[in-house]
Amino acid sequence: MAASGRSVPLVRYGLAVAAVLLALLLTVLLQPLLDRGVFLLFFGAVIVIVWYGSVGPALLNICLSAVACQYFLIHPAGMVVIEPSEDLVRLLVLVLVSLLICTVVASWKRSEQALWASEAHVRCRVEANIIGVIHSDFYGPIFWTPMMLSSRWWATREMSF
Repeated sequence: MAASGRSVPLVRYGLAVAAVLLALLLTVLLQPLLDRGVFLLFFGAVIVIVWYGSVGPALLNICLSAVACQYFLIHPAGMVVIEPSEDLVRLLVLVLVSLLICTVVASWKRSEQALWASEAHVRCRVEANIIGVIHSDFYGPIFWTPMMLSSRWWATREMSF
């Protein structure tokens, strides 16, 4: 792990390549069972890589997935030639759906990180408060911070609600 809390780029990109290879291996082994869902494991690889890596490794994963699917899974196997046919449409669907997954998961991850940062900020402010905090919303109960409960300050003041 780097000092910023993120993994080393070489590891993230290496995992992206490994995820494509694993998805390809499992797809080839399970091809009779997958039938039409030949790209399902590649979509799963994109989700895992964008969540644990970042967008860059996920884009590499998408590109490698498209090349691997064209070379190994789309007929004629063993060729990288893309002819205008339903195979081209299948590859475009793979890439576009993978890009959509990448966008959604990256946005979800950013939202979760912002939520954690906001929660940590509020927690820090509440814990740093000398007197304490009383919080209530319109429908809920009144919440007291531990500092407020342990303080004698509130007991000497008249409080009206």
